[in-house]
Amino acid sequence: MAQMSWSCKARKAVESALKEGAKAGLTGIALRKYVRDRYPFGPRKHYPYQVWLAWVRRLVKAKHGPLTGRRRKGSKPTEMSNERMIT
Repeated sequence: MAQMSWSCKARKAVESALKEGAKAGLTGIALRKYVRDRYPFGPRKHYPYQVWLAWVRRLVKAKHGPLTGRRRKGSKPTEMSNERMIT
């Protein structure tokens, strides 16, 4: 029996967390926290965590619009974050 890849496991976990969170009526920051708390791979580092983050960004953006980072009051975005917003 073939093992699932990190990407397949991460996609399924994120989809499941999004469905459960939406079913519970969560939106915005509460939904993102709910999905974040459902991380299935142990320590948040290395390749599994990178794959998880990619699926979170992809699926949350597709289903709930773009993620917007929180900034401190009065702070301005850096040049790098502006470039990401444009692309």
